[in-house]
Amino acid sequence: MMSENELSLIEALHNTFFYFVEGLGEMALDATKQKEQVGGAHAAWELQNDVLDSGETVLRCAGPFLSQSERMGVVSLLNKIRTLPPDALRSSDEALDHPAWEDLRREAAHLLARLGKPIAENLSFFNNRPPTPRG
Repeated sequence: MMSENELSLIEALHNTFFYFVEGLGEMALDATKQKEQVGGAHAAWELQNDVLDSGETVLRCAGPFLSQSERMGVVSLLNKIRTLPPDALRSSDEALDHPAWEDLRREAAHLLARLGKPIAENLSFFNNRPPTPRG
């Protein structure tokens, strides 16, 4: 039988992973859809920070939830997100049109496909409980 603390750690991992995958899905969209979905003049910065924050947390607490290959895919994407040029993060509607986002969109889509197994496990986990809303 699992302790309440173990269950809360597992739930925290699944919540974080859920929002990481949601961010990856937004990152994989084309610029027009990203602007619609994320919105606002700070959309590029928000997208960068949301995926970085949740991705780093997933890496810290995932343990055996991610394979080494899946973990390396996350690391690779996060490293590329960290090196976005300032023009790709400026506070304007055009920031998401910067060419540096194109490679990230492709890599995010590829990573989503690569994370099929943990995404399926994550969805299965939430069949009985909804993800905790972000604060």
